[in-house]
Amino acid sequence: MSSPEDRKLLGEHFHRRLLSGSDLTVSSEAAEEYLPALVRRLKRNFPMLPDPHLVETAANDALLDLIDHPERFEPSRSSLFTYLYWRARSYLLNSLGRGKGSPAQEKVVELDDPEAVYKLEAQEADAETLLISREYQAGIIEKLRRVFTDPGDLRVVVLRIEWVRETSAYAEALGVANRPEDEQKKLVKKAKDRIEKILERRFRNKERGR
Repeated sequence: MSSPEDRKLLGEHFHRRLLSGSDLTVSSEAAEEYLPALVRRLKRNFPMLPDPHLVETAANDALLDLIDHPERFEPSRSSLFTYLYWRARSYLLNSLGRGKGSPAQEKVVELDDPEAVYKLEAQEADAETLLISREYQAGIIEKLRRVFTDPGDLRVVVLRIEWVRETSAYAEALGVANRPEDEQKKLVKKAKDRIEKILERRFRNKERGR
C-alpha cells in the first residue's frame, strides 16, 4: 500500500498533467485511480442515503469539475484525494438539499468558489446539520427500524448519523455507562463493528438486486 506522501505526490503528478491541457490519457487514468476510492468513502460515511446512486453521481461530478477546472485545486493546501472527497461530498449535500420539500433547499455550497471547498472541513458540523434535517432524519430512522431490531443497536446507528463522537454517548445508548471506561470503549467498538457489517451486507444485497 502506498504511503500518504506517495499518494500526495501522485495527486500532484495528475494535477500537473491536467494543467498542461495536452495529455489525452490523464482524465481516464485519474478516474481509474480516484473514482472507486471516492465512492467507497462516501458510501461509508453516508450509508443510509435514500438513493445510493447519488454517491456515484457526486463522485463523477467532482472528478469532471477537476478535469474542467484543474486550476481550482491547490496542492499546497491538501492532497488531491482530500480535495476531490470534499467536493464530491459538497455535490452530495447539495443534491440532498435541493430535494423537493427539503428545509435545506436554499442552503447549498457554492462550488464555483474554490475557497468554499477548502473551508468545508471547518464547517463540518454545519454541513451535517444541513444533511440530517428533521424530515430527512425521521425518514432514515423509520428505515433503520426495519434493519435493526435491537433497540441498543438502533440508538447507536442514530448517534452515528447524527455525527456524535463521544464514547460516553454510545455507552449510554447501549446501557453500559456504568462499566469501566476501558470496557465501555471495547463494547462500543464491538457494537459499531457489528452495525457496520449489517449495513455493508444490506448495501451489497441492494447492489445485487439492481
